[in-house]
Amino acid sequence: MAIQPSQLEIDNIVAASGLRLSNPTVPASDTDTGTQGDISWDSNYLYVCTSGDTWKRAALSTWSELPVTANLELWLDANDSSTITLNGSTVSQWDDKSGNDYHVSQGTASNQPTLTSSVLNSKNVLRFDGGDYLTNASATPVGGSTNRTIFVVFNYTGSDIRYAFMLGPSAGSAGDNFGITQEIAVRVQFGNRIWSSSVGSSHSIVSIVLDGTSTTDISAWQNGTSLGVSSTLSNTVNTQSSFGVGGQGASMLIGDVAEVLVYSSALSTSDRESVESYLSNKWGIT
Repeated sequence: MAIQPSQLEIDNIVAASGLRLSNPTVPASDTDTGTQGDISWDSNYLYVCTSGDTWKRAALSTWSELPVTANLELWLDANDSSTITLNGSTVSQWDDKSGNDYHVSQGTASNQPTLTSSVLNSKNVLRFDGGDYLTNASATPVGGSTNRTIFVVFNYTGSDIRYAFMLGPSAGSAGDNFGITQEIAVRVQFGNRIWSSSVGSSHSIVSIVLDGTSTTDISAWQNGTSLGVSSTLSNTVNTQSSFGVGGQGASMLIGDVAEVLVYSSALSTSDRESVESYLSNKWGIT
């Protein structure tokens, strides 16, 4: 039997440290014997008797720290040591936490970023020196002109245009790539969208949303604040396979990357703000 109201009733409690249901017996069906208020559970469902001999259940799912997981295609987290393959102090592979296996790697030791400890809110980051980059040469988490939302937590300590993250190859036909630079800008082959802000030595959360098929359909936020557009060179977005962190063999980042999230949809305002809040709290960025 499930726990009965006569066995445990809680009403008008001012404070309690927790409630534990031990050795539950789940109802055999939604019409099994029960009294309103009975509760039970197993590894898949939580069961509640809503009226006499009438049960409803809710599925249990894995609890992710990330508030929005629908349409999540790529998740790189520098503070998750289980996703980092080290070659001494440098990183030879950074694994995708989304479950889609979009891992990035670098086989040449001199081009591997350094795992640097306790940099941002006492958390680890990957540090790129202008010659380092991690790539996936055979796939991209979002391709063509598919709507997308990208979050990159990074900083920049150089003095010219450098890429923090790039979808598609470093060169190709019109619209083939989709690169996020510290300007802040999105640059595609023969097109761009540039905003009136930049990322400097202080780490920033940069949020990019493509809601359409052209560079004119891209919006950006820095630490949750909407950015005004400085200039746009219109071109169709047509992202091809491959992607990289820290650039892809050209205009490579001088700075840190802490986290990258890529969604294959234009997130709603509330969902985007939820992810930005998660990143802000995690990395101590306001």
